[in-house]
Amino acid sequence: MKNLYRQEWVESNRDMGCQCDGYSLHLSKEDAAEFIGAYWDNMPDNAPQTYSRPEGVPQLIEVDEEIYTKISKSKFGVRFWER
Repeated sequence: MKNLYRQEWVESNRDMGCQCDGYSLHLSKEDAAEFIGAYWDNMPDNAPQTYSRPEGVPQLIEVDEEIYTKISKSKFGVRFWER
């Protein structure tokens, strides 16, 4: 087993409130911060009707070799929309 950081995400909807919106996996807390920063940099200046946002801080988790390899090949991490 290998260690990665898991960042939870929530979807904010102006009419319907908030709900779980998956997670992202990262090699380090610094990668998680870079991933989140790149996400916000690509958002419009005004909040859209519906958008995702990180929730809480990244938590250290164990993953199998296959997932670890996938994440290690990414720039700063990978987003998953599973709930």
